[in-house]
Amino acid sequence: VMLSYLRDGEEVVDSMKQKMKSVRVCFLIFLLLETMCSEGCWKEEKQALLGLPLDYPSSWNFYTDSFIYWNVDTDCCEWYGVYCNSSTGRVVGLDLYWWKSTEQYINYSDFSVFKDLKNLSLASNNIAGCVGDAELPNLELLDMFDNKLDTAASIISCLDGLPSLKYLYLGFNELITSSLNQVFESVPKLRSNLKTLDIRWNYLTNDILPSLEGFTSLKELNLGENELDSNLNFEGLWSTLRNLEVLDLSHNNFNQTDIGYALSGLSSLNSLYLTQSGLSWRSISNISKLSSLENLFLYGNDLKESESILWGSG
Repeated sequence: VMLSYLRDGEEVVDSMKQKMKSVRVCFLIFLLLETMCSEGCWKEEKQALLGLPLDYPSSWNFYTDSFIYWNVDTDCCEWYGVYCNSSTGRVVGLDLYWWKSTEQYINYSDFSVFKDLKNLSLASNNIAGCVGDAELPNLELLDMFDNKLDTAASIISCLDGLPSLKYLYLGFNELITSSLNQVFESVPKLRSNLKTLDIRWNYLTNDILPSLEGFTSLKELNLGENELDSNLNFEGLWSTLRNLEVLDLSHNNFNQTDIGYALSGLSSLNSLYLTQSGLSWRSISNISKLSSLENLFLYGNDLKESESILWGSG
């Protein structure tokens, strides 16, 4: 009986030792995190933010009509345009809209310290291209709206080193069709990876459509504010854009086009934007063939009820 008590006592002691080891390990990890973090955000990431080559130490807040500064004495996770993971304190998103007033070239090495960075918005920053060979392996969203990426080479330079990219915004860069076609040919991974592609407000014609045929994962496509003017090349999209749910074709010119029929093969299309596109009732007579359509936006077109009655009777 005495031996049994001794064995039980040894087991209790061993168990307590294991628990103490676990406590010590957890305490060491806590101290390590305390050392690396600063008031929520990581010290190295805070320093990297302060070292970015930005013209402005602040950004205008249109909601409060005031400037919001990056105060070095505060938690960088609370800074304007900085988004952190609430659990780890690491930066996961940066919105650096309108921080640069002069033409610049981006080097992703300036952002490589942000190991968990998934979203990067550099809209309206006079960016003419990217330099260096640094990668951002976890980046999923890149917003380059309203910059100076008007050539194939300038765009390609900014897409190298982004193996996880899923959401790409290239609107308002004065792109022409041939340049963007070259981009899609030179960066084939876009075809299989992208879920959202925003190329609105450029100078793209219907000749851009064949280049989009291989985007099998695409769910949202914005071609608004371009120079599309017919049903040419739309049917080629039917067989490959099977996952497309949102399509924006606003501010083009489909006056002489049966755009309803041209899009009728997009079986997953849920939302369609055709605002201010010069539509007549003839243009959308076959819109009902879009079997999955739930949201249709037609405002800004001259669609008269009397004409719809006449067209329906014909």
